[in-house]
Amino acid sequence: MTDGTKSANETTRMPVTEGLYIFPPEVDQPALLGSRCRACELVMWPKQSVCAKCFSHDTEELPLSRLGAVWSSTVVRQAPSDYRGLVPYAVGLVELPEGVGVRTVFTGCSTEEPLPIGTEVELLFEEVGQGSEGEILIGHKFAPVKRVG
Repeated sequence: MTDGTKSANETTRMPVTEGLYIFPPEVDQPALLGSRCRACELVMWPKQSVCAKCFSHDTEELPLSRLGAVWSSTVVRQAPSDYRGLVPYAVGLVELPEGVGVRTVFTGCSTEEPLPIGTEVELLFEEVGQGSEGEILIGHKFAPVKRVG
């Protein structure tokens, strides 16, 4: 993933929405960018400048864990009219160790049945579309963790 720059033979790759993610060199691996309230410790995603619980303005940016567990999951077989991806597709909510719920599309899994609740998943970034100036838009998805052995 680049930071919005490109070489002569490379297309610019940009987050689908600014401020949702943090990329190297700021962190070792790309991550969701949340925030933590310094007053009450609530963790939020996406990042917020005001705490949703105590309304404090004392928040700090926080890269979130790349691993989580499926909290809910379903398979969409009839896509919304503006959806341009493949159907069926799996969507749901992932709970991260910080206590944050992240809505997501699941990838790397069957679309025959929803993912079981509690399935361990990991964060991935994939191309999700193209911007108005030809840039590749990158978004987050989660995939089941593949165990070796």
